[in-house]
Amino acid sequence: MRTAGFKEELERRRRLGVRHVLAGYRRRTVAKFLGVHPSSVCRRMKAYRRGGDGALAGHDPSGRPRKLTPAQERQVLGWFRRSPKSFGFPTELWTAARVAHVIRRKWRIKFHPRYLN
Repeated sequence: MRTAGFKEELERRRRLGVRHVLAGYRRRTVAKFLGVHPSSVCRRMKAYRRGGDGALAGHDPSGRPRKLTPAQERQVLGWFRRSPKSFGFPTELWTAARVAHVIRRKWRIKFHPRYLN
């Protein structure tokens, strides 16, 4: 799970890398300093030259939106402090299928148990 501020941190690192290259540091040195591949520094410099500062802006992650909110995720993790018996299951064992069942019962959100492993 990515934390809040992830895209802002990526943007800050991109800008830092560009500033270092513009100040005369070698791209390989900047890449090592930032802990990225040198091709990433080259890509950011090319984007900066084409689009200026705006080309370095952070973006929301691509892909499918999250099914649960961060608050719901915290609540699910809190369930593990309780016994599955308190949720109506016959044994003390939490399984992915049981977690998926409780999520669906509580919020009507369907997860495949393999997704929760």
